[in-house]
Amino acid sequence: MSNLEVKTTEKGDTYSVALNGSMDEFMNLPILDVKNFKSVIFDFGQVDSINSAGISKWLIWIKDCVRVNPSFAEKLEIIKLPMVIVQQINMIAGFLPEGAKVSSFFVPYFCDATEEVSNRLLKCPDNFSISEPGAAPTFNIPSDIESEDGVNFEIDVDLTNYCEFLTELQTCESSVD
Repeated sequence: MSNLEVKTTEKGDTYSVALNGSMDEFMNLPILDVKNFKSVIFDFGQVDSINSAGISKWLIWIKDCVRVNPSFAEKLEIIKLPMVIVQQINMIAGFLPEGAKVSSFFVPYFCDATEEVSNRLLKCPDNFSISEPGAAPTFNIPSDIESEDGVNFEIDVDLTNYCEFLTELQTCESSVD
């Protein structure tokens, strides 16, 4: 039995899919028929892990969705990418179909004093932008942040390498808050 919950909603001309749990060999993603929708929003915000079987199933699913809906990639907007998915996008060609947009993703910050990690959501265009396909993104984010109790956190990744996937995107326009 899958540990991945898939919740779909329709609102006007937008079809939304929210994933919650682990992407693994047991996940069951339905082929989406979204021909009558202008946008398809995929929320990865609650995905906590992905294994190799989950990657394989995801890649097959993406290709099937594009086959059924030739304009699927152009309609696809990805939000709230956690680090585990960002890493896969950076390593695996085709993890996101060409033409998809990423509107937000999490960046880990780390506190040396407490050894805590704090994930911060970066949103387009507030925190990053892409001027043209293939160009390096421009960032507007603090290199360190302070928690409510005064603890200092610093970015815990090399931002250039971590955000390599952004150079492949056509745009990062967001239709979601």
